[in-house]
Amino acid sequence: MASAVGIVLILTLIAWLDLWGPVNVGLIREWQTLIGFGGTLAVGCVAWINVTRQIRQQRVGTRLTLLSREEDRIEKSLPGLKDAAKFCENLSQRLSAVNSDIEAIVREIRDEHVGSHPDRMREAVSNLLPATDEATRQSVISRLQILVTKCLSASIIFESGRTGAPYNFGEVQLDLDASERYDRQMNEVREAIRELAQLGAKLGSKARWSISQIQRIRMEIEATII
Repeated sequence: MASAVGIVLILTLIAWLDLWGPVNVGLIREWQTLIGFGGTLAVGCVAWINVTRQIRQQRVGTRLTLLSREEDRIEKSLPGLKDAAKFCENLSQRLSAVNSDIEAIVREIRDEHVGSHPDRMREAVSNLLPATDEATRQSVISRLQILVTKCLSASIIFESGRTGAPYNFGEVQLDLDASERYDRQMNEVREAIRELAQLGAKLGSKARWSISQIQRIRMEIEATII
């Protein structure tokens, strides 16, 4: 920038000499204060332009750093998010297929090895979803705990009502009171299965949003570099 200003001054001086001839030294002495101020102003303008350019470059560098960090964070959490969504969706689909049979539901849950004790469930979910962040794992655990608790209650009612006044329930006879309590509890089990499915859908939507965010960030990085 300074070189360009110097070239402009030289060309201006050449044009001056061509148009008005030699410079009148006496006239320069009379205007030397104004000329000195003009030179100082020109130097100040050049310095201001350089500082502005440096600040802009620093801002661009800072913005690129922040975008890169955000991209890395999202990319790191995305696989675990997908795993959790797939786990919830697959399990809820299998449970929905047998949602009228508590024994079949319990078998499906046992096949996932999630356990029933809270500590064992946390350990099991951590093993099933090792790449998933802690907050998402806790959401999955919370839904599973509700589901397992309601399934255990339904199983207890089912087992306690096997004997008594006849009431056909498949191949098992339950007394009328137990069957009513069992039906109410099974409705709660089905609701817990739906909530698990909703969590899976929510996590899947969040994973898709994360993918779109990564694409947006990459486009912004490319535009910033250009």
